[in-house]
Amino acid sequence: MRSIQFRADINTLRALAVTTVVLFHYKISIFRGGFVGVDVFFVISGYLMTAIITHRLDKGSFSLIGFYGDRARRIVPPLAGLVLSLSILGYFLIDPYNYQKLAASGISALLFFSNFRFWMEAGYFDAGNYTKWFLHTWSLSVEWQFYLIYPLIVLGLVRFVKVRRRLLLMLWLIALISLAACVWFSSKEPASAFYLLPFRGWELLAGGIVALQFDQRAPRDKRLAYALVTAGLGLIFFAVFTFNENTPWPSYWALFPVAGTCLVIAARQTTLPLFTNSISRILGEWSYSIYLWHWPVAVGAYYLGYAQTTPVKVACELVFLIAFMGIGGTLLTSFKTAWKAKGAARVAPGWALPLAAIFMAALLLDVCIDRANGLTGRRADGAQLVEAYSLAKSDFNYPASCDGLDDSGALKPCHVGQAEHGKSVLFIGDSQAMQIYARFTEALAHKYNTSFTFLAAHGCPPILGVGETGAGSHCAEFMEKAFKAAGSGAYSRVILVSRWIYIRHLPNLDEVFAAFSERLKQLTQHGVKVVIVSATPVPAIDPPQEVLRRRFFGYSTDSVAYEDRTAIEKDLINVKPRLKTLAESSGAVFVDPLDYLCAEHRCAMVDENGDTLFWDQSHFRGRTVKSERFKFLDEAAGLQETAQVK
Repeated sequence: MRSIQFRADINTLRALAVTTVVLFHYKISIFRGGFVGVDVFFVISGYLMTAIITHRLDKGSFSLIGFYGDRARRIVPPLAGLVLSLSILGYFLIDPYNYQKLAASGISALLFFSNFRFWMEAGYFDAGNYTKWFLHTWSLSVEWQFYLIYPLIVLGLVRFVKVRRRLLLMLWLIALISLAACVWFSSKEPASAFYLLPFRGWELLAGGIVALQFDQRAPRDKRLAYALVTAGLGLIFFAVFTFNENTPWPSYWALFPVAGTCLVIAARQTTLPLFTNSISRILGEWSYSIYLWHWPVAVGAYYLGYAQTTPVKVACELVFLIAFMGIGGTLLTSFKTAWKAKGAARVAPGWALPLAAIFMAALLLDVCIDRANGLTGRRADGAQLVEAYSLAKSDFNYPASCDGLDDSGALKPCHVGQAEHGKSVLFIGDSQAMQIYARFTEALAHKYNTSFTFLAAHGCPPILGVGETGAGSHCAEFMEKAFKAAGSGAYSRVILVSRWIYIRHLPNLDEVFAAFSERLKQLTQHGVKVVIVSATPVPAIDPPQEVLRRRFFGYSTDSVAYEDRTAIEKDLINVKPRLKTLAESSGAVFVDPLDYLCAEHRCAMVDENGDTLFWDQSHFRGRTVKSERFKFLDEAAGLQETAQVK
């Protein structure tokens, strides 16, 4: 192999990858598949690492220490600078609870196990993604873990496999095993498939296979080379513009951006104007720094209350991102100049001491912040405010053991109370059905001589014909089994509860509702009372977060005490009329929680004491659900009627 040289085509792929990721995270709607940029980065890393390792092996100059040192010199200083900067800024701008979270995740980012941290937190009911300052570092952790393991694998294979062609076959075998595991886990354990190296390894190995398969030789036929570039970019753009958050990922869908990246690299068309223009060059060279800083900018905007995506907000985010790049570049240049001027490089390798200093400063600062609970002493009542927030965030009562289907595909119902035949109520729905579980207690069931059964799966609207709404959701299978249970004759009343927005963009919405109406008619004709409950308020902000932030910094909470009902209704503008029509056509009853939870077009987010009514941005806390505010659910469940019978 010849020496590893700068390649404009790979640099442009970096530019493309970081651009799509940034625009996806900044919620530009046409880039809903922009997350595939991470997969492009993985392939590039696999290609370059394989090329570097095999080139040095061919020259007889490969050293594990040298390889790890090179990777650390490139990756660690910018990452440590990011962590250190945010930790310092956080002292002035972030409340103790989130400050501690920032520090804890900063530690995991610096030590390259943040993918494990976010994997363990993964789930519908963890803190929202836009409260995790270092969420994006999961991919860096995956890459670093690959850097640690991959050279050892290659060295082991080279020792026992003398022929390069057999080394290539072994990499193919490992990659195919990883791909098969990825596809299987994407369905069964989507969080594992997304965050963990064994299921992402095939993407990095795909780049390595290209490095060995084509041995840095461009196709002799220019038409073939151009076809490879066109096909490769076409596959990447197809994924960017057609995939979205509901696409099972990575699964086999990741083959599109991975194969596309491999084709472009294999074509080796480094002189095309598409690859040599100044915009691609600058974005590619700065891609790592842009990737590091773009996400904290988005989280910062959300934390400061700018939750809605508007052109002005996106423009401001981009301006801040450019400003950070400019400031960081200036500081980096100044630091390098000063370091060289002092002759420090004669004392130690030119990169070792500043790298270690920045790294240790960031790590020790985050350890101190984490151990000091986010420095609650910055305000006299800081500890009490954090305690109140923690109480709100722990006030959700639905058992995790009753979510969705078990490993065998069976329903996992939650039962409350016992009742005589004909007095059982079945709730079917998504997480908004889970949130009302707190109201239906054993005491309530005993009082009315009834029982309550919950069949709920997060992200799954209680309607047939919708299909899957996210990776690993299994909504279609779950709802088919849930409605089969509804028609079993064991329940006198079936209550459908959901946020419902998952179905608003379905192209065949009218057909879905028409078919579902017939299914509900069958239930009502058999004497089952069906109640359709529309969505509860979902504000534009996260009320617990906003109340904590405002109180900690001494701001008034009056401006977040209410959410305008009209703004909440916008999400359901295409769905609620159809739900009402569905109820009328099937003999069901329609209940709109906004009629009970909102007054004078204002929906309360805090109570009379200023405490948050919500558990997170989408769900009320258990204490709120148990209060008089949700008394309308008793009527929906027929409890007043039951009391009259008694």
